[in-house]
Amino acid sequence: MLRTILNFLWRLGADTPPGNGNGALFRGLSFCTGGMDDCDAERDLKDIVARYGGHTSARIRHETSYLILDLFTDLVEIPSSTQLAILVRIAHTAGIPVVRESFVW
Repeated sequence: MLRTILNFLWRLGADTPPGNGNGALFRGLSFCTGGMDDCDAERDLKDIVARYGGHTSARIRHETSYLILDLFTDLVEIPSSTQLAILVRIAHTAGIPVVRESFVW
């Protein structure tokens, strides 16, 4: 499950078009997850999310909300509490309200 989350974030970094307001954030996420085989990927992900916390524009929050919802939709397993905490941290950093219904499969 964590690999699914990290692969999703890595894809965002790789696929972010030039001029997209999320570019720096997701390039940072992509870089810090080390191609998904990095044993420190989870810690790095938390660090980069924390680094961008409080520094996201309204445009980035708006765009990111759709990306986070896409991630929730793509998950086919119920995440563990640790994995869910990572998703919640990303959502909060992006300024997206997190409600219980977001995690109903």
